[in-house]
Amino acid sequence: MTTPLLILGTRTLAIEICDWAEDIHGIRVVGFVENMDRDRRGHLLEDRPIFWIDDIP
Repeated sequence: MTTPLLILGTRTLAIEICDWAEDIHGIRVVGFVENMDRDRRGHLLEDRPIFWIDDIP
């Protein structure tokens, strides 16, 4: 079973966390969550979608 993970942030540290999390068995990074720049919503980072924080249930 794989656990999906959204990472809060879209800057350098978020990319490093994504790289680290991908090495954990059972974790799948499915995207990033932006909370400062709404215009980043809908773009890709590391080939994963960026979501706006208010759109996450």
